Amino acid sequence: MKIPINTPDIGEEEIREVRKVLSEKSLTSSSFDGGTRVQQFEKLLSKFAKSKFA
Repeated sequence: MKIPINTPDIGEEEIREVRKVLSEKSLTSSSFDGGTRVQQFEKLLSKFAKSKFA
């Protein structure tokens, strides 16, 4: 019997979001701020963690 370990759970929503990011063509920026999505993620994370920085 095989027991799957670390099998990714990737659905249509995840695939759709990855495609959106790739089509924006801004994965990162020349500054240390990261791309738009990185900045959005860090804001959400810092809010969730109740921290000034992510």
